[in-house]
Amino acid sequence: MTDGKTSQGNSKACAVILTAIRAEYMAVRAHLTEIQEEVHPRETIYERGKFSTNDRVWDVIIVEIGAGIPGAAAQAERAIQYFNPSVILFVGVAGGLKDVQLGDVVASTKIYGYESGKAEKKFKPRPEIGLSSFGLEQRARFEARRNDWLQRLPPTPDPSPSVFVAPIAAGEKVVASTKSEVFKFLCSNYGDAVAVEMEGIGFLETVRANQQVSALVIRGISDLIDGKSEVDARGYQEIAARHASAFAFQLLAKFSPTVSSDYTKQPSSQANTQVTQNVKQYGENSNWRCIASLTENDDTQIGYTGIDLIDQVAKELTDFTQQNTVRYGLKLAFSPNHSQAYFICGRDQLINIWEANTWTRAQDIYVRGNVDLWFTSVAISPDAKYIAACKNYQTWVWRLGEAEALHTFPKTKFSNFFDYSGFDSVTFSPDSQILATNDNRDIKLWDIVTGKEIAKLSGHSDKVTSVAFNPQNGTILASCSYDKTIKLWYVPEKRCLGTLSAHRDAVYALAFSPDGEILASGSNDNSIKLWNLNLGKMPETLRQHSDAVTCLVFSPNGKTLVSGSYDGNIIEWQMTTKESYIFPEQDRHRRGVTSIAISPDGETLISGGRDQTIKVWRR
Repeated sequence: MTDGKTSQGNSKACAVILTAIRAEYMAVRAHLTEIQEEVHPRETIYERGKFSTNDRVWDVIIVEIGAGIPGAAAQAERAIQYFNPSVILFVGVAGGLKDVQLGDVVASTKIYGYESGKAEKKFKPRPEIGLSSFGLEQRARFEARRNDWLQRLPPTPDPSPSVFVAPIAAGEKVVASTKSEVFKFLCSNYGDAVAVEMEGIGFLETVRANQQVSALVIRGISDLIDGKSEVDARGYQEIAARHASAFAFQLLAKFSPTVSSDYTKQPSSQANTQVTQNVKQYGENSNWRCIASLTENDDTQIGYTGIDLIDQVAKELTDFTQQNTVRYGLKLAFSPNHSQAYFICGRDQLINIWEANTWTRAQDIYVRGNVDLWFTSVAISPDAKYIAACKNYQTWVWRLGEAEALHTFPKTKFSNFFDYSGFDSVTFSPDSQILATNDNRDIKLWDIVTGKEIAKLSGHSDKVTSVAFNPQNGTILASCSYDKTIKLWYVPEKRCLGTLSAHRDAVYALAFSPDGEILASGSNDNSIKLWNLNLGKMPETLRQHSDAVTCLVFSPNGKTLVSGSYDGNIIEWQMTTKESYIFPEQDRHRRGVTSIAISPDGETLISGGRDQTIKVWRR
């Protein structure tokens, strides 16, 4: 069912519970009925069961993932994308650091990643911190003050275990002695942590970027660091796992998720549906008009033989090729300088600089290539002093007005030889000092003055397709990928802040709003997602395109967003009402839109397509 109700009328919800070891898994499984096996396309094996309360039936998916932070992060991400749960929990055992006794339960307020820091003569901790969801933390505090959860532990233990809602430390080391350096380090630097384990930080850091999901780590205390082997032999791993599981299901019984899920394998929300309906209601022509069409040499056109059948077949083959495989699309960038009205276009081995008032070419920069011919991304620095462009295997930077490249940056050769979509990205930091480029699955940062590589950011599992700096905070960089995700990076520490997952297919385009609060993403699933990075809510979804969304740009005042697509349409979206206005149909790009750019005053928009045409639009 997808209406959120069971046949008995009870509200349905979906939860995922991750465990690391068999004892934890079996303790969780004991609370479920109607258990069935479910296999992920990437071969992770889950079990799905029912957990019924008075007013709700939970679909609960459980999995045993093994110990360690990387596995917890990866499996949390996979489960969120696949099941779209309302709640995700990590339930298991931990070692007690202070205040707790064997069998007690700890619900996390936060998780310290204690192995993060700066290695000098003395290690200086710079902890990664994963925060639990506020609603689940509040519910945990409430249930911790009561003993109702003990009824899920027949017979009730004597003495009764206590529940602590407190910080937990997490790292890759097994802490087995109070005399160890790690234990002393934890006591001196993380004095408020009451337990230590090995998965929580990876789990919570992943969930942080999926704000639609409520998350919590729940641990039963299976040892007090010293004498671990002895208490394991007495069965305390199993006891602690049962206690943690009982408290976890008490929380599910009492917790009301704020975002309902139909737990199909695609993201869904009431907000998304409302936006889609609004778009359908207001889809109409905009007040943008095409005032010029600047046609480059269309190297993809066919010649005609005069024989109708042959010409028709050739035309259909050419159209199919252009719409489905060939990357020949123009890439555009508008000068941000009000006093310099120009834009640049990247095409087959040429960078063209156009005068924006006369619509004439002022300069051509020829970059010869053999295999790597077409430019796949172009950019102009915010101070309007530099232009950058890339192909699949190389990036160039020029000073404005100069034909000789200032810098040439390499990419991994032939890493994307069979990638025919042509999605690459170059972008400047807000201070024009750093250039970010994609290089297969990585992002590289380059110093514009010295031409030196500053950093390489790794984390995507497939090719990166677009990168964008936050215009109000140049320390934040966003990236998207064929792996269907968006990642946010903290540039000074070369660290991933989190992963945003809601698209059902490859993500092609990113754009920050001028105030830096909204990140828009366009995807091969034909949708646009609007992520409010400050509020951390589930993204709004805009649907109007019938093919992949390939490019996005905000107006300078941030009131509208413009999108381009392989369906040939350009659509302007009002950011307050989400009304959509379609650019005139008769002037659409017949083989799809590959790039759009807007002037600093917001009055002129240019678009490029696979038809090798630049269209100039004015209000």
